[in-house]
Amino acid sequence: MFSKVVIDALREHSPIDLSGKLSTFTDEDWERGVAWLEKQGIQLYFLDTLATLGILETIPPAVRARMESTFAENAARTAQLYDEFLRINDELQSAGIVFCNLLGFALIPVACRNPSLRRQLSIDILMLRSDLDTCHGCFVSLGYSRTKMADDRCEYRLRNHGVEMEGAQVNPAREIRVKIYLARAEAEPEKRACYDMLMRRRSQFSNGHIFPAPTAGEHLIAHAISISGQLQSGKITLATLLEFERSIRFWSRSDEFWKDFVDRVKEHPMAPYAIGVATLIATTLFGGAVPKTLQQFVELVHEASVRPYLEQFGFNPRIRPIGILEKTADVDTETIPSITPKACVAAHDDTELLERICVAYIKATEEEARDARQFGSSPWWQKVHVKHLLRVRSALLARDIPKLRNMYGNFYRDPCGKGLVRRPPRRKDRKLQVEFDYEDIQLMREDIFYRLGCWRTQTKDRYPISVLQATAVGNPFGVTIDKSLIPVGAEFHHACSDLIADLTNRQGNVVEIGGGFGNMAYYLLRANPQISYVDFDVPESLALAAYYLGKTAPDRVMRLYGEMNSLQGLSVDFDIALLPPWEMSKLASKSVELTFASHILSDLIPIVREQYLREISRFTSGLFVEIGKEEADEAPESLSKLYEHLFAIVEKHKSDWNAYRGPEAKEWTRVLRPLL
Repeated sequence: MFSKVVIDALREHSPIDLSGKLSTFTDEDWERGVAWLEKQGIQLYFLDTLATLGILETIPPAVRARMESTFAENAARTAQLYDEFLRINDELQSAGIVFCNLLGFALIPVACRNPSLRRQLSIDILMLRSDLDTCHGCFVSLGYSRTKMADDRCEYRLRNHGVEMEGAQVNPAREIRVKIYLARAEAEPEKRACYDMLMRRRSQFSNGHIFPAPTAGEHLIAHAISISGQLQSGKITLATLLEFERSIRFWSRSDEFWKDFVDRVKEHPMAPYAIGVATLIATTLFGGAVPKTLQQFVELVHEASVRPYLEQFGFNPRIRPIGILEKTADVDTETIPSITPKACVAAHDDTELLERICVAYIKATEEEARDARQFGSSPWWQKVHVKHLLRVRSALLARDIPKLRNMYGNFYRDPCGKGLVRRPPRRKDRKLQVEFDYEDIQLMREDIFYRLGCWRTQTKDRYPISVLQATAVGNPFGVTIDKSLIPVGAEFHHACSDLIADLTNRQGNVVEIGGGFGNMAYYLLRANPQISYVDFDVPESLALAAYYLGKTAPDRVMRLYGEMNSLQGLSVDFDIALLPPWEMSKLASKSVELTFASHILSDLIPIVREQYLREISRFTSGLFVEIGKEEADEAPESLSKLYEHLFAIVEKHKSDWNAYRGPEAKEWTRVLRPLL
């Protein structure tokens, strides 16, 4: 009974029903239950789930205190293990060893957002057999000793590493272990999959650090094969199955991921059946729907063969029905193989447009210092401004049209687009560059795969993927799907434009705070001719946005700073207005149907953010949509209540757009209505 209630909780059943069931357990039930949770590796997952559901009080106080203490101890051990993980990665990379990390921290964020919830006992690494001698020297220099050696694997242990904790889960005598699996280039075909997986490794970005890991598809395959082996040996745990199900759920809406996944499965002889078994058990236990692509593997499995595993967890072995997630379309997916910088300039002459941009920029910069206290940029943008934008600022001030044309024609890769284009995270020892290496491309590719799933969910599958097709302006890079180049960030910008169009009934005045290079505006204006758009942003961003929108929406009337007499008559004589932030004070009260801000307000210093919010509440008659981080804990009490004073919450939900690249990010989408 206890195990069934735990599984119901991990399925996120009704908090009221769960609370009632949990309250029936005696102290003895809880004592036995906690031991079982520990054995299954899900004690902390269970604790976290009850906290999320808001029913922690259903755990007896003494038991809850012990579980929370275990969490604190495991978090401390995980942090130490992560530090050691980074130390090993740095050493192996410095030695030039070809390797990638398996399971463990490499499961973040797909299978597990928070590594402190996992019971991780070792660091698992795949590398070439030919690098073993060099690897041995690295581990000896790090203080490890080799304890096991076989033809295809070995193990190292670090003794006396100073972990001082108590409890079964984090025994202070437990040594840090590193398991190394060895791949050979000359292996027979059925064993060559490990070598191919190693050669296709990609960079994984986590908590500000980059390390090599298998591609997302191959990681899921390896996870399934591992589960199959654990089932045969009788050592399977609920934690392993839960993490596999959450991986499926993470990728559930990404057709592009599943197409790539199927291609990789063909190279693993053991994979199809292992995937079917793991999928059938994990989704049956934890209630996840099966993506249509995985159904072909589930059909390979005789249901009676998995019933014993379900029964051992106290689960009703009735397997059917299993939900099926329909794919939206069959896709032909490939990355862009070559990303060679070359300016893409439209055929018509853009000299007049660039002259206008220079005039507006010079006027804005002359007045910028006057209003910096009230409408200054964020500290993050000020660093970008100083470090990366000197060349483009100099060209704008000098009205150097040829230089501007070259930079703006290549802004996806040129430093002038820094901070506005979604580039791969850079390693600390690498400078900004316009050519991306193989690992950069792999990371961008999987990030776009994930975000396309978010796009399909938010837009309710109403659009073909071709709607995201890139324009030639800026020399974009991204992923080619169904012969359409999907540039980085396009899926997010289009989804935001679609949300805005729905909330405004596709008409009226829309203001964006911090519009970047104008990609959201491009999608919004392209599909909604009755919407007029005003962007308030820093002068450098406005200059690039003016170039992009001037080239991609030449049929729309665009006004730059200094070209307008008044903002009182919005949408009367323009479709697009690009203005510095201090101009928002000139907007008439309640003259804007919707205001939109993405990842800008939460970065501002408190005094500037307060000014922005007061202005937004004044000139917005309809809704204010904001996407950004949680309010900073260090913000003063008066500021934390500013939202409540100025706006009523219409809707608030967690934003997962950046979950693949930044699992530690805590971001929200808020739809607010001004109160004043």
